[in-house]
Amino acid sequence: MSNAYVISLLTIVLLFTFMGQSWNLMLGIGGQLSIGHALFVGIGAYAVAILNIKYGVTPWIGLLLGAVIAGFVGAVLAWLSFRFEVSYGGIWVMTV
Repeated sequence: MSNAYVISLLTIVLLFTFMGQSWNLMLGIGGQLSIGHALFVGIGAYAVAILNIKYGVTPWIGLLLGAVIAGFVGAVLAWLSFRFEVSYGGIWVMTV
């Protein structure tokens, strides 16, 4: 096995571990079913990839910037969701 393959495999394993633990935190401990957090992980990962490929930002700084970008998108979506009436809350959750 090559070194690149092992790193790629471990990256995928750690990503799925992270997603599984975040789902465990929301559903197991919090008692709320939410699959919307996968959206913010994807936004952060996409931001890190764009920052690395197009702008040459190192992945470590890209991780911090990706978290900030995902947090900003989450704050905007939360602000928008608070503007809806209660009856539209379920539709908004399903949309996100």
